[in-house]
Amino acid sequence: VIADTLKISDLDWRVANLKLTTQIAVSHLQRLPQIKVEPLFLTLDDTKIEGFLHYAAGNPSNTVLRLNGDTLDIDRYLPASNASVPAAKPPVVSSTATEDKQNTQPANQQSSSDTLSFSGLLAFPGDYHLAFGKLLVNHMQLANSIVAVTVAGDTVTLREFSTDAY
Repeated sequence: VIADTLKISDLDWRVANLKLTTQIAVSHLQRLPQIKVEPLFLTLDDTKIEGFLHYAAGNPSNTVLRLNGDTLDIDRYLPASNASVPAAKPPVVSSTATEDKQNTQPANQQSSSDTLSFSGLLAFPGDYHLAFGKLLVNHMQLANSIVAVTVAGDTVTLREFSTDAY
């Protein structure tokens, strides 16, 4: 007989420089598991992050992830670049002229390497809220940063974005 609720308390898990401390509760509602990871405490190098994750297998669009962190140096995890600020790319215009055919790409059209792909995120429908007191991105300090998105169907909706840039 499987109990209605399974609780795992004081889980302490480490992988490389990531540490996870939490309690996990798994309950069954009409044979579909609901997972609550709350409270959720993460440590990534010097960064302390806390929050929670709620997931319902029968209705993944009800997934809610909320994480609040203190200070995160994103530059630490990005590949090193030769220049601190990348040079602007010139507009892309290609042309092959013949008497009856001309192929041009509009100057304002971005190449696929310049666009962000959210296709991986579409596999995880739900509401996501990330907040950090301080972020370091491309040698720029951002404070009080908040990003909140909802993923539903084939749409990623940015519900909130705010930051203080210095």
